[in-house]
Amino acid sequence: PKPQRLVSSEAFNDYITRNLPDLKAFLNFIARNPLLNCTDVYCSLNWGTSKGNRIKRLALRLNLAVEENVQLARGRGRLMATLCLAEKGYQLLKLEPDAKGKGGSLHRAYQHVLKKRLAMLGIDATIEHYQNGKNVDLGFSLNGQKWAVEVTLTAGSNELQNLDKDLQAGFDRIFFIVKDLKTLKKAENPILDAVPQGRKHQIHVGLFEDFFESIKSEMGQ
Repeated sequence: PKPQRLVSSEAFNDYITRNLPDLKAFLNFIARNPLLNCTDVYCSLNWGTSKGNRIKRLALRLNLAVEENVQLARGRGRLMATLCLAEKGYQLLKLEPDAKGKGGSLHRAYQHVLKKRLAMLGIDATIEHYQNGKNVDLGFSLNGQKWAVEVTLTAGSNELQNLDKDLQAGFDRIFFIVKDLKTLKKAENPILDAVPQGRKHQIHVGLFEDFFESIKSEMGQ
């Protein structure tokens, strides 16, 4: 194997300084546009792949951003790497993270993208919606029914507790949005097996786009 090239801290700091304008442009863009794949980020910034990867690696090395694999829709080749701004990234840009939302960078990104996408359909959703003493990741009303959305990034963590909580809070429909098909396979059966008889048609587990297909169907679109 080739020997690893050592870079002095002075040289690395100089490298950061030279790339700082591009680094800030990159971070500003993903702060405003989470859950895009890397290629779309680079294209939007009019960068080639080589430059985009170089700036992305620098952002990740400095813990200014996080990269996660997600699958928003079904189909082969739909698993993609997406980028979210990390806490240190907000600090560098002197931006305040979105006041609402809980969990890590990816969890919050899902919450805010879901809210914006629902707003485009004319639905006013609330992040960390509070109802009957319980909080859900996202809550809204549609056709006289109260919906709860739970973002599930890792299966086997707290899905059943969230299901019980949301049922107790009186939600009519509950949708667990998972980050990929692997998580879906692990989470779906335990969740649906725990649903009381008579409520199974009101509880759903699926990907990001599965959720919006359900919403559009509910709206008659």
